[in-house]
Amino acid sequence: MRLRTIFEGVSNYPTSCHIETKTREELLKSPYILKNLYDITAQSYLNPTDRTMNSIQESTHIYLARIKDRYIGYMMIDFDFGLSISNGQPIVHAVLGCTDHQWKEHGIHHFLHGYFISRVQEYQEKKSMKVLVWLSTVTPFITRLVPEFYTNIQPNPDGHASDDLQYLPVLRQIQSKMKWKLDDDERNKNPNKHTFIQYGISKNLLYTDKELQRIKQFQSQSKDQYNTFQLDMEKGDRIVYILTVTDKKIEFIPNTQNST
Repeated sequence: MRLRTIFEGVSNYPTSCHIETKTREELLKSPYILKNLYDITAQSYLNPTDRTMNSIQESTHIYLARIKDRYIGYMMIDFDFGLSISNGQPIVHAVLGCTDHQWKEHGIHHFLHGYFISRVQEYQEKKSMKVLVWLSTVTPFITRLVPEFYTNIQPNPDGHASDDLQYLPVLRQIQSKMKWKLDDDERNKNPNKHTFIQYGISKNLLYTDKELQRIKQFQSQSKDQYNTFQLDMEKGDRIVYILTVTDKKIEFIPNTQNST
């Protein structure tokens, strides 16, 4: 497949890359794919089996990037997270995405993310209403790598969140469902802390040294206000993003080359 949008620019991913969609149940029946996913996750996390399996259990769909018989990246998504207590909008959780380090500079994550957005657009058409997407992260990749896929990014690139109060109930809803123990970190009790910063919620997620170095470099190159958040990834700090997807139609067209 190739990614085509009505906005300018096409990701530089290999034309031989294909995307497969698996449900959680389908994926758990494939030891070969699971082994591929463990190997990809192990490049970034010290507990790859637990990290992968826990994320699969949270997901309804998994998008897999493949070249020939080798899987090189994935995104795990939960389309059944729930409905917004603010206005009844469906909430979609982008649970986890990883790319083989050999392919990180080839647009694979951008490709997967574009595919995910196209599926959300289809989902919205079926529901006849916009959905909210949320994720937690330690890097500003939303505003750095895939901003064209989203509108109304909260918090926005300058670090501020909208005054629209509909997002605060959703954030509280996310905190409750994820069972984050915010009181475990005194920094969460600071009344002046940024609303979307969640301190210490991912203490059990341990990165490899190589991934820690990559993240720190990515953070240091940020040209927006992200670094003012002062997240400590080794203490489990995360920022929550709540977003809506672009109205610009994203399409995937078959490759003209035989790549199987």
